[in-house]
Amino acid sequence: MQVIVSANYRDRRQKNWLVRKSDESIDNYQLRDRVVIKHFRFCKSYEESGFGCSVVAHGEAEEPVLEIDRSKLVRIEFEGNGFVERNSRVRVESGSVLVLDTTGMYYLPA
Repeated sequence: MQVIVSANYRDRRQKNWLVRKSDESIDNYQLRDRVVIKHFRFCKSYEESGFGCSVVAHGEAEEPVLEIDRSKLVRIEFEGNGFVERNSRVRVESGSVLVLDTTGMYYLPA
């Protein structure tokens, strides 16, 4: 299932991530503490920009969410208008796997 994932800027007291099917409106989101998507790409948000989220991840939901070997993942963070690898500052536009949870944001390069 293709999904769009964004940070939960609507209510920061709730779970961290908003997840919706790519063909549905933002009104049909689910709140999640942990999200794993495969074959993802970051793109400009449209519906989510109304509550402060300028970039979303688009990809294939991994359900059920499987445990990923974190030793292979690279930590990322938002900077300016996109995502970068935390240590190298290399810009990240897509990848094989994106893991978003309560400890941070990680990806596996393609």
